[in-house]
Amino acid sequence: MSHEDDLTETRDDHPSSPKPVPSDPSTPPIDDIESWMPPIDDEAFNDLSSKLDLHLNLASKGEPDLNADADSDSDSDSDSDLYTDIDADQGPTPLVVGEPAGMRSEVRRYTAIVLIISATFLAAGHTLRQPAFMTANDISRWCTVWSLVEKGTYVIDECPWQLQTQDKILWPPSVPNDLSGERIPESERHFHSSKPALISTVIAGLIYPARRISKIPLDKVFETLRYERNVQKPDPAHPGQFIGVLERPAEPMKWPVYGFYFKPILLLFNVIPFAIFLAFFARMLDRYAVNDWTWFFCMIAATFGTYLLPYTQTLNNHTLGAFATFFAAYHFLWIWDERRLSPARFAAAGFFAGLAAATELPALSLAALMSLVLLTRYPLSTFLYFVPASILPVAAMVGAQYAEFGTMYLPYESFGTPTYLYAGSFWETPLELDYFNKEPEHVRVYLFHMLFGHHGIFSLTPLFLFSTWGAARLLGGRRLLTLCIVLTLVTIVGLGAYYLHDPDAWSPGGDKFEYAWLLISIPILFAVLALLSAIPWLRGIDRPMEAMAWMTSLISIVVIAFYAWTPKARNYGGSAQGLRWVMWLIPLWLLLLPRGIEDGRARIRLRRLAMFALAISALSVGYAMRNPWSHPWILDAMEQLGVYHLRH
Repeated sequence: MSHEDDLTETRDDHPSSPKPVPSDPSTPPIDDIESWMPPIDDEAFNDLSSKLDLHLNLASKGEPDLNADADSDSDSDSDSDLYTDIDADQGPTPLVVGEPAGMRSEVRRYTAIVLIISATFLAAGHTLRQPAFMTANDISRWCTVWSLVEKGTYVIDECPWQLQTQDKILWPPSVPNDLSGERIPESERHFHSSKPALISTVIAGLIYPARRISKIPLDKVFETLRYERNVQKPDPAHPGQFIGVLERPAEPMKWPVYGFYFKPILLLFNVIPFAIFLAFFARMLDRYAVNDWTWFFCMIAATFGTYLLPYTQTLNNHTLGAFATFFAAYHFLWIWDERRLSPARFAAAGFFAGLAAATELPALSLAALMSLVLLTRYPLSTFLYFVPASILPVAAMVGAQYAEFGTMYLPYESFGTPTYLYAGSFWETPLELDYFNKEPEHVRVYLFHMLFGHHGIFSLTPLFLFSTWGAARLLGGRRLLTLCIVLTLVTIVGLGAYYLHDPDAWSPGGDKFEYAWLLISIPILFAVLALLSAIPWLRGIDRPMEAMAWMTSLISIVVIAFYAWTPKARNYGGSAQGLRWVMWLIPLWLLLLPRGIEDGRARIRLRRLAMFALAISALSVGYAMRNPWSHPWILDAMEQLGVYHLRH
């Protein structure tokens, strides 16, 4: 077989190979390859052909190709070579960046196994060792679980742990009922958790069968008498000396039953999804990591360099939202970059996008943006599979709120009202970071600490500085589109900030009211220009991961701006490691990390910076392992040095 035939067969048989371009009468036949291709150096051609033969032979035998990494380490800056042609029927041609599917080298395979097992059982060990109740945040959710299983209600008045949490509201509000003007009697008001009800409802449904079979209440505590032991006590006959006295401790050993109910739930909701996330992230790295340095660094960063690991040991919505976000992005990338267009793929992307929104309300922006992007290429599949699947988790969340309150009510909406400020409420005299809800810091100060300060995304986990650089590299080829989007965001944030600063100026009679339509048209105009500039990208002329870079950048800016300017969430998430409200974005930032650090293989300074960023990120994670519901190490250091003061 000739070299030309061998290469042609290789391209057609490879699962990631582009589909053949439809023939054009003006194009010379493929057999006459020399008439329409530029001259090829025979020596280089023969060398490439022999390497392909060796690579395919080793792959067919299941053996690793030791030269694969060296051959794949090409100049990553040559982005123009990655653009694709358009197939009128199938969409853009899939692109090969890293190793083809099924071609992971042996060292990568075993490294992934070791890292995943180590991190999973580290998380499981911490989960089993730590107390089931860690702080007011998770106790609030467990109270709802107890009330549903033991009492069949969302009211947590009788929960034995209710006094240990301030994350609760008194419902219904004491405002006049309808139009009657009569206030609701206090006897008809009851405590509810301030957390959305979906997660607690699902957990209660999982625990209920075990509770009915065992017939042991969740709050049951078994007691065991202790044995007598010698205890040193002062000797009354000889002052200053001690004698041994045999006595039994008054307090017996106590073994609460709830740990046997709750610990398996934590393993199921946090630890197992964490292991699956790492396994699928390794598959993404096989696709998008161009060399071994990138693959190993990103895999270790995802395993030990983010706050996902310490938060697996406690009940929360942030890890669930993060894992759902990753799985939505995983299926989206298979659709967008790899052109895997099965209905199951669209349904899976939609379901996980909806689940992310149901557990992290700001993730509605991800579900909406992802559906809009998919509509531009695959409108029918998006309408038939993605959209209905994304509605299911959101509908479940809405249904849970209706079941609890009889209406679509989110307790966060009433923060700062008598619903939260009942008699004896913690929120009447908040302390530490929660005091900023009462006396907020200036927006500039708050935004600084969100990004680079004591709760800073980039100060606590500087890994994501390289994710930012990766996004910039992916988006750098479309300067007009980037400029239009930046101008759109800047004008929206600026107008929004001015409105929050002086709402009366925009009301009828205000000095900005008659110009409001003109000011609002500015971001709309920039948005239209951005859409026109994005037409080639939406048609498929893009590079791998470029679509995800656009969505991640846009969502990150919007979410961070929202939390910086909203008046109801100015306490950095309270006592929590890291900025927990943006934790669901961590998987998206990790997907951009390979592009930001891939040049470290050849540039020692970049490699050293990346290793330093990984070290600081791992330090932050290690500091959080004892209790994720505590202050980050930077805040503790600032307090002890006297440069930052909290009310205690």
